[in-house]
Amino acid sequence: MKTTIEKLMSASIDELKKQSFLPPDLTVDVQIEKARDEKHGDFTCNIALILAKSAKKNPHDIAQKIIEHLPSHPHIEKIEIAGPGFINFKLSQTVYEELIQTILNKKEKFGLSTMGKTHKVHIEYVSANPTGPLHVGHGRGAVYGSSFKSSRIFCAS
Repeated sequence: MKTTIEKLMSASIDELKKQSFLPPDLTVDVQIEKARDEKHGDFTCNIALILAKSAKKNPHDIAQKIIEHLPSHPHIEKIEIAGPGFINFKLSQTVYEELIQTILNKKEKFGLSTMGKTHKVHIEYVSANPTGPLHVGHGRGAVYGSSFKSSRIFCAS
């Protein structure tokens, strides 16, 4: 759903560039985040705040224009502006109902992926040098190595 919202936001921003509300040469990297607080909806975006300086416009005004030109989508129930220009998205109940139905249909196969199946990965982990200083990387490497070694994946140590 994040990718879908990013595409909708990009379409809206492209339209605002065509209308010269935003500079046509403006480069935009829309990033949708999971909202930290449920009161703010399901997803949030701060693109209006990011664009404000280069567009020389009020972030709240930019957010309002983005929402006005945002293509509609059946899975988005509500869009609102919060604070100085955050755009919050509330998903419709049908998104969750469809996801539950997908999980029920796929059963144990839900979430499985063959991505990377044809590629080999070499993960090397090291034990800490007992005579040298320890750092976070030693702990991280040990956890990675132990978790992969205990699975059916071969790991060189």
